[in-house]
This record gives sequence, structure tokens and C-alpha cells, in this order.
Amino acid sequence: MDIDLTAIIICKRPASISTDVIRQRLERIAPGLPFEEALDGTAVGGGGARGAVVICDGVMMAVLEVAAPLPLESLIYGPLPTLFWQTAAQDLAGHSAHVRVMVVNPEKSGKSITEQARALTLLAAAVCNAVEAIGVLWCASDHLMSAGRFVQITTTPKDQGQMLSAIWVRLFVAQTEAGLVVATHGLAAFTGTFELEFAPTKRLDLSTLATRAMQFSHFLITGVMTLKPGDVAGPENFAVTEGRSSFEDRLALHLAMPARS
Repeated sequence: MDIDLTAIIICKRPASISTDVIRQRLERIAPGLPFEEALDGTAVGGGGARGAVVICDGVMMAVLEVAAPLPLESLIYGPLPTLFWQTAAQDLAGHSAHVRVMVVNPEKSGKSITEQARALTLLAAAVCNAVEAIGVLWCASDHLMSAGRFVQITTTPKDQGQMLSAIWVRLFVAQTEAGLVVATHGLAAFTGTFELEFAPTKRLDLSTLATRAMQFSHFLITGVMTLKPGDVAGPENFAVTEGRSSFEDRLALHLAMPARS
């Protein structure tokens, strides 16, 4: 499947950053991570944009600075797009520039999607720390988050509970007559086929369902867990079945609470 491995960093004002500055910021976030400039920035861009092509942890990426704002409707869209950033529209209203960080030819990189996504995340966090960043849009999952949250997740040690899947996977949430529905968006980029959708329930709150969705996503992305129809998953003993997503035209594994005895 085609995957848009791009992170858009929304900036308060136009940035002018060099690869040396990016290298310095990256060294603070991920000491020793391989990084080199692959192409002079003057050879990239056009139409008022400038940038560079770099290789970060073996993944070729372009960093493109654009001295122009993006329409809010191109950043904030879909079901509950600001679930974890309630002031997004207000905070982004005055932005005047953005930086696109993107993997070049991801299908030809020779790296797994997870390896490429990790390199992109680290490079995007380094760029965030080099500009006046307000927010970040992770394009593969349409996931909009504040720059502070993006950097915090990226730089928090794994043993403190933060997972990069919290960036890579977005949650869709809906309240129905049958109860709360929570589904992933963007997980299929890593599983290759399916999203997760928790069947409507009134027995679990949003915090619990969101936590389970992100935990299961992380386990599936890292290979710690596999899921297939007929499985029983999690401490709640979710029954796993196959179906279509309620939010998009895609295969989903549905997880339902067991019937009360």
C-alpha cells in the first residue's frame, strides 16, 4: 500500500534552518544517530520554498521550508481531529509558514516502514526544536498534535511509558446509542491491511478504550503481539472478529467486550 511518510511542521513565522542546526538538534535527541546531507539545499524546492535532502539513520528524506501558511481545513479534519489539542484552531490561526519533512521513495529505501517512520519522527522533532513550531501533522494518519506533545513523546524514554505509536496512529471516537466506539487510523500502514475498532460499549470509558487502542497498536507495530479473528485479547477479554471500519473504507479487526454472564 502507498504510504505518505510526511510530517508537516506548522511554524509561527518563516524559518531558515541549516543542516548543521538540524544535526545539532538531532544529536541532542538521539545521540550518535547517523546523519548526513545528501544534496545542497539550493537544489531543492521552488515557488518560494527552499530545503535540503538528508540521510538520517539510513533513510533519505527531504526537508522543505515554505514561507506560506496552510489553510486550517488542510490541517484540521476528520472525526474529532483535535481530541488531544482542544485549542488547535486558535493556536494555528496566526501561523505564517510550514516545513515539510518527508521520506523520499519509501518503497525503495530498503528499510521497514517502522524504521522509516522512526527516522522521520526523530528528524521532524529535531526540526521542531530548530524553528518556532506550533504543531505537527503526521500525514499518514492525519494526526494533528501540538509541537510540544510531538517532541515530548519523541524524546521520552520508552521505559517511561511513551510510545511513538501515539504519533503514528490517530484515534477516531464516536458516541452511539449502543455506547462508545474507538478506532485507529494509520495503523494499517504498519500492519499492511487492517485497523482496530472497539465495538460500541457502555462498560468502558474513553480513557480505558484509548489506552487499549494505543497499547495494542504499539504491540502490533513492534511485533510483540499478533491479532486474528477468533483471538481473545487484553485483560478485558475482547473477542476479535473481522469486518469493515465504521469510519473509512478499510478492513478492521473488531474487538468486543464479552457478554455479561
